[in-house]
Amino acid sequence: MTLYDFGIFTWYLKNYTDNELDYLSHSVKGKMNIYINNINIRFKNSQFSSPISLKALMIFFYKSVLMILNSFIKLLVGKWWFALLSKEILLSYVVEINKDKGLGKHYLFNNSSSIYRPIWTYSAEKFGAKISFYFYSTNNERFKQKNTYPKVANFWHLTTWPEYLVWDIFQKNFIDTAIGSIDKTLIVGPIYFQCSNKSIELPTNTFAVFDVQPVRHSFYVILGLDQEYYIPKIANQFLNDITEVLNSTKYKIAIKKKREIGKLAHLSYINNFKRLINNNNIINIDSDIPAESFIKDTKGVISMPFTSTAIIAHKLGKPSIYYDPSGLIEKDDRAAHGIPIINNKSELLNWINSFSTN
Repeated sequence: MTLYDFGIFTWYLKNYTDNELDYLSHSVKGKMNIYINNINIRFKNSQFSSPISLKALMIFFYKSVLMILNSFIKLLVGKWWFALLSKEILLSYVVEINKDKGLGKHYLFNNSSSIYRPIWTYSAEKFGAKISFYFYSTNNERFKQKNTYPKVANFWHLTTWPEYLVWDIFQKNFIDTAIGSIDKTLIVGPIYFQCSNKSIELPTNTFAVFDVQPVRHSFYVILGLDQEYYIPKIANQFLNDITEVLNSTKYKIAIKKKREIGKLAHLSYINNFKRLINNNNIINIDSDIPAESFIKDTKGVISMPFTSTAIIAHKLGKPSIYYDPSGLIEKDDRAAHGIPIINNKSELLNWINSFSTN
């Protein structure tokens, strides 16, 4: 098993074995080409691949000029949305030109851009391409508040993807609630998104801890969230409590940040994290290493609500909990996807000690 077994491309090859593939492509610049199961994985700066004939190029040029002129006229009378969508319309023209040989068989988009479906995908779907939207994480719901669930945020009801690939029944229910009746929502299990050539070996008596780095206040306020959970006070207490409890046992601690965000990270969190690493026997795991690659070697997993690592650990057969030091999270919150929620050090210690008993 290699680290590429946990990447999105390996996941795709395992789940779509019926497809006859020439290659898989991505839009991440600066990544080298690789081979997985003799399939070329390569970067492409375009959604289409076939060369354009002179005749097709002339038709495209003619349509483009007419569209640009029409958009300019509409703009003068206040209908600005034609100009705003001009690039998308041009891409739709390109789809028509490439419909016979240049279209991909399957286009996948993920929840980092959940709302907007590119207009050209409607044309691509019309000419036989498959369009899918997949979740690489499960932390998409707002927390339960005072025995009720707030309205789903982020304008999910505006999405129009023809197919949704979700992790489990909880995420399917989220889609049904947020968007309404969907013709095709497929439960496919965890979709491993990250791959890396880095690795780590952990002692067998190690608990893996996954937090969420709080950002600087100046950036956080831009998000306009009505519930502030991922803030320094809670993030620091999350790590401090777990470190204190595990230090009182025979077990070791391995901490992996969700991602490296550099200068966006809150200074209070950075200082506290450095203090914990310097003063305790803690393994600091590189954020580039896929969680799936080392969770299998751990004793158990402790995650900050409601990160996807808790669900990944559960799927891999590892004991997994969410730890909420604030007491704000209700234990029956559906956003936990059935993972137990612990919200004080006493309960956390009891859970840790249960491993010795068992």
